[in-house]
Amino acid sequence: MNQLIHKFVILSLCVMSSTLPLAAQASVLKDSHPYPIVKLWPNTLSSSFSVSYVSQSGKEYCEQVLKTEKNCFPFQNTSKTSQVNIQFDNAGILNIDTNFIDAISLMNYTPSTHVIASNPETHSLIYTGLVNDMVGLTCDGAKCKPWN
Repeated sequence: MNQLIHKFVILSLCVMSSTLPLAAQASVLKDSHPYPIVKLWPNTLSSSFSVSYVSQSGKEYCEQVLKTEKNCFPFQNTSKTSQVNIQFDNAGILNIDTNFIDAISLMNYTPSTHVIASNPETHSLIYTGLVNDMVGLTCDGAKCKPWN
C-alpha cells in the first residue's frame, strides 16, 4: 500500500512539474488564411487550477502569464453566463467560455487585427473593429472594450 501511494505521489509530481513549451501548446486556427492565427495556452479566471494572478490589462496578462512582450492578442470574458465568440477576418472563430481568458498570436506579425465579437446565446454583435497587440479585448457578454 505504501509503495502504491509513493508511486502515485511521484507520478503526480512529475505531471505537475512538466510543462510543454509554448509552441507545443499552440494550435493553428485556420491554415488557409494568409496570416494564420496561433491560439496560445488559455487560462480560466477562477477554478482550483486557475491562474493565481489575475491580470488588470491585456498587456499585463501577456507579460506576466504568457511571458511574452510582442504578438499577443488576449481576450478576457468576464461574463458568468455567456460565452463570447471572436471571429477573425477569414481565419476562424475563437470561442471564449465564461470567466475565461484566451490569447492568440499571428504567424505573420501585425500590430493590430480586425475582429468581430458576438454573444452566441443572444445572437448579438458586441464588438467590431481593430484589436491591438498586447491590448486585446475584455468582454462581459453584452459589450467589449480594449483591455488596457
